[in-house]
Amino acid sequence: MKKILLLFLLFCTIALSAAETGSIIDKIDFHLSNTPSENGDKTFSYFRWLYNDNLSSGIYFVYEKRKTDTKLSGRADSLLVADTKDTILDFFPLEYNSSAGGFIKWRIGAGLNVTKNELEEKGYFVTSPSNPFHPSITEVSTTNHVYKNTSDSIFYTGKIQFEFFIRGFEGFLNISNRSEYIPYYYLMSSQDINITPLTVNGPVSNDYEGGSAPYLMNEVKIHIFKLFELQYQVEYQKLKYEQIGIDYNGSDWILSVNDENKYTIYNYSCLINFKPEIFEDVDFVIGFGKKWLNTKNETTGEKPVDESEWIYNIGVTSKRI
Repeated sequence: MKKILLLFLLFCTIALSAAETGSIIDKIDFHLSNTPSENGDKTFSYFRWLYNDNLSSGIYFVYEKRKTDTKLSGRADSLLVADTKDTILDFFPLEYNSSAGGFIKWRIGAGLNVTKNELEEKGYFVTSPSNPFHPSITEVSTTNHVYKNTSDSIFYTGKIQFEFFIRGFEGFLNISNRSEYIPYYYLMSSQDINITPLTVNGPVSNDYEGGSAPYLMNEVKIHIFKLFELQYQVEYQKLKYEQIGIDYNGSDWILSVNDENKYTIYNYSCLINFKPEIFEDVDFVIGFGKKWLNTKNETTGEKPVDESEWIYNIGVTSKRI
């Protein structure tokens, strides 16, 4: 968090200096925001260099870390603590910008996306003569099993981005809409899982390569009375990959690689931001809202993620409308 705040202050200094000189701000478009929540925080930033009124290049960077605790699926006597880190880098080498009448602007670009996900799960579960995984099986004694799972995955893909801005009523009603689309992405993942005591096998590792599609994102911002901003974002993604599963053969626990599971991810958030027009070339934003996270395993019908949380927002952005 300290690094994020320092970076935030650095951007503020650059922005204010540019606003005074008027030379740099005419060539750059930037944004930096952080949305902390109870389970972590997410940093979103971009930097765009404007060659002229029609051509630009852009770099987007997203970093999100989360820590949650849940129960292992099918185990009432269990605890699972998960640490996740998501790093996303988008590079748009060439974007085309245009405007109409001074109150409508739009931009379209195509580029490269690299997304990396890191997961570490630690926890335990208790087995007893009453086996909730297999009620017909009677286990010999109660045992406390220590569970550890780590996985890394990375996506390489192309991404299309489209954005438009509408400025109305002399700036008292501004609307922006940003959409992202990935038609197909290539995924590589590596997973290691171990359970102790585990008498048959363990630890077990698995490497996977495959493709999935699609990914869509849309974000709408409505700036009202030069003071408040309503922000809504929705993400939709289809994903499939192999996972290591746990089974019980009547006397021992067994780890085995399951077939591909198919997932549907649907996340959305709503925020209310305080965004007063104090400076001519930059805006400062502070707000709050709520985020909903939903992931469904279409193969098993389970929902490994189904939760909501309050989020906060602080940021700075240059004005390009």
